[in-house]
Amino acid sequence: MKNLLTRALMIVALTGVTMADQINLPTPSKEGGKPLMTALSERKTSREFSDREIPLQMLSDMLWAAYGINRPDGRLTSPTAINRQEIDLYLVMKNGAYFYNPKELKLAKISEKGIRTTSGFGKFAEKAPLTIIFVVNKGRQQISDPTASLTLGAVDCGFIGQNLYLYCASEGLNTVFFATLNKEALSTALKLEKGNEVFFGQSIGFPPEK
Repeated sequence: MKNLLTRALMIVALTGVTMADQINLPTPSKEGGKPLMTALSERKTSREFSDREIPLQMLSDMLWAAYGINRPDGRLTSPTAINRQEIDLYLVMKNGAYFYNPKELKLAKISEKGIRTTSGFGKFAEKAPLTIIFVVNKGRQQISDPTASLTLGAVDCGFIGQNLYLYCASEGLNTVFFATLNKEALSTALKLEKGNEVFFGQSIGFPPEK
């Protein structure tokens, strides 16, 4: 029994895969990686992925680079209009969907169902070990004009997406940012409340093995 428990803990530590209702992310590493100009020169879109899971430490580092707190006043690595911080990130993995809490460095399980094949994703996203869903919280955004709300929400999602692209270039990961998804199905699967709108998705994973 002890050996089985030890093995299970090792699997979680190595892959980040767990069925827990909450995952405590390790403290993100803010050092290392490729120089910025190198990452920019290697930034690219790829829709090809292996099914290898992303280690938990790498996942924590990635999420911090995308949308993590980088100052004592709670501001983020990615800018948002009037610092509303209106974007929420949901992680879709093969064992379920999670909500990313950047303040507490935690992932809260939203669904245990594998929703990759029912959310309008392309075939590439169905294989990718991780797809991040960008959700705009209109209540936090507090912009009454629909056009401005849509524009600024999309721009803020784009900032986060570029952060992810640069992190992936730095760490040798493949990624693709996309807008073709079943927003209604995702809203239901992620249990989004009124005023929360799905905008984009971004699939991430290791390159396929040769």
